[in-house]
Amino acid sequence: MGCFSIYELTVTKTAQVFIDIFDAYDKNISKISSVVNNDLCDAAIIMTVSAQEVLFTDLFKEYKPFWFTSKAGGHINSVTLEKRLEIKKELRAFLISIKAYDDFLKNYYVYQDQIDPDIDSVYEALFPGSISKLNFQNLSDNRGVREAYKLFFNVDLMEILDPVQNKSYDKWKELILFYGERHEIIHKGKTTSYSQNKIKDTLKSLIYMRDRLSEIVMPCYHCPDDFLTPPVPNCFIISYYAKENLLG
Repeated sequence: MGCFSIYELTVTKTAQVFIDIFDAYDKNISKISSVVNNDLCDAAIIMTVSAQEVLFTDLFKEYKPFWFTSKAGGHINSVTLEKRLEIKKELRAFLISIKAYDDFLKNYYVYQDQIDPDIDSVYEALFPGSISKLNFQNLSDNRGVREAYKLFFNVDLMEILDPVQNKSYDKWKELILFYGERHEIIHKGKTTSYSQNKIKDTLKSLIYMRDRLSEIVMPCYHCPDDFLTPPVPNCFIISYYAKENLLG
């Protein structure tokens, strides 16, 4: 899943923006690993969901210039009319489902003369001010992260938790339960029955997901000159702090 060169003349960012996001995530995973090893399982679950929410949110926002490119086969306004209509109808259905379509239309009046009126209008509809119409701690419903990433990134998060598809599906079901466990701890004061090993298994799955996401977003921008490990499909493209603890 590559990105497209339509932005090369206007975008000055490098892949450093994504490197920074992944570095922050990796440091958090390393901290969580230490917390698990100290048998503070409640805290580890809460921290894991929070770290994952931040990763999902930050990647989603920074990937904005490349929304829909993989799904459409190019920039939304430069592909065939047939493909453009297909994507726009899917986008309309999504925005209606999360009650953001009216906001999109109002925003389009403002942004219609910009280079990317669709993208800018969608972004304002999803993130009005400091509010988000999406819930990056929700894995299941229309406002949740899975549906958003399927449409905007053309990736199904349920399929990138393990290299074996059936195992990945099972791990996604487990992750939903894991997120539910966090809710019980926070809102009901529950003490988790999750073991250290079970939490570590979840972290390993999330690290695998993190690497698959990095393969999608990193090629979008030029890597800094001192970045010695350029993106290579099916490889871990950035070394991370938690690897020795969790994948050794």
